[in-house]
Amino acid sequence: MNRKKAVERDCRLWMILAMLVTLLMAVAVPKHIVQAENFQGVICNDINKPVTEVFVTPLQGQTCTAVFTNATSYRMKMDIEVTVHRTRVIEADHKLKQFLWNDGMTSRTMNGYIIMEPNETANLKFQFRTDYNGNTSITVKPSLATVAENGGSSFQAAQSVGVSAEETGIICSGNNIFQNGRYFTFYTPNRRQQNLMLTAENGKKVMAYLYSGNDSGMKNALLKVESGGQESYGSVWLEPGTYVLAIGAKGNGQYASYRYRMTGRDYIRATGVSLTCTESDLTIDEGTRYTPRTFTFVASTIPANSDDKLNQIESSGKISCQTEGSVYGENTKSFTVIFDASGYRGYQAGSATIKVTSTNGLTSAGLSVFAKAGTPSVPYYKVYPTQVVFSVLANGSHGSSDVAVYQKSGSSWKHLGKNQKGETVANKLKANTNYQFKFVESAQKADGTWVEGNPLTKQYGHSGKKNLQSVP
Repeated sequence: MNRKKAVERDCRLWMILAMLVTLLMAVAVPKHIVQAENFQGVICNDINKPVTEVFVTPLQGQTCTAVFTNATSYRMKMDIEVTVHRTRVIEADHKLKQFLWNDGMTSRTMNGYIIMEPNETANLKFQFRTDYNGNTSITVKPSLATVAENGGSSFQAAQSVGVSAEETGIICSGNNIFQNGRYFTFYTPNRRQQNLMLTAENGKKVMAYLYSGNDSGMKNALLKVESGGQESYGSVWLEPGTYVLAIGAKGNGQYASYRYRMTGRDYIRATGVSLTCTESDLTIDEGTRYTPRTFTFVASTIPANSDDKLNQIESSGKISCQTEGSVYGENTKSFTVIFDASGYRGYQAGSATIKVTSTNGLTSAGLSVFAKAGTPSVPYYKVYPTQVVFSVLANGSHGSSDVAVYQKSGSSWKHLGKNQKGETVANKLKANTNYQFKFVESAQKADGTWVEGNPLTKQYGHSGKKNLQSVP
């Protein structure tokens, strides 16, 4: 009986022991496996003192999160070198996305930098292969930061700056240009020429796009400037209003420093147009039938440095002319006007007025070239006992007035009228008397006044029986 009880007791003990072993096996962790999440600090607490952390075994098949900490009281630039071997980098905070690496079969060393505020932390998560051998490491070289991620983090939250401003900062590249964009806004009350200079860190490309403040969807950039290390420039005319400058970079999360400078000036409007001629006597005559006459004009905007420019040359009047040269798009420009009466139209009397306009709708005062009236001729006349009738009088130029006939009377000239047929008649002539006649035509100037041309003067003797004879 005692023996039977002893066996039963021993069985119960073995059963309890087996249960304990099973329980221990269920909760026991092999020496090379850590099931709790692993963390490894990368703490920078001294300016200019490098920190290196090596991920030593046993980490095979596990993950470990590196926690970067700026333990100083300063904004710091952290130059980071990450070396991975048989390791993937599977998760990263925003600032550390440049170090993501998904190829656990390949060793790699990655370099970059971030800016960290005092007591700021950032995480980078590693996943180690089952055959990891302990060669993954992080080295950080801290230094005082001279730049920051300045500017607003969105179009709507853009940082306000002046129309003339200069900013230095850093930008984190993203899958698209403005994934991590920084934004600046300014207002101009006047039309303005806005100049933009952008320079980026060598080997890294940074873009600066300018948008209207109403274009929150960033659909139509008014100006685009890109830099890969060199100074790049752009310029655009802006109407009064609010504008937003967006800074961005496309890439794998690396940071790049940049500097932009905005300058410019308000639009200079033209208040007038001046027009001068290099000759003081703007008069031509019948000589242009044989030798063309050329005048040189000079047009200028007022002021001479206005952003409004000269536009076009205009000519008007009764006489034709030819302009050579263009003033379009200039502030000061000379051109020539040619009067040539050798063509089929012949010589024309009258005037031509030259003007120049500006691109903002202003017009210069006109300068008029006056073509004198021609010298008429008397191809045919009729003689009667006491009178002579000038029935045909020929103008010396197109555009002149009718030929007027004057008879010398003492020291003055008497204007002769016309009969019902339109003929000019000299009456009450005496025999054996010499008579002097003057034939004149007139041309109208640009101001409306009429000016006589060179007269034709002839002296005739009248016998009362024979035709009038011209007396030399």
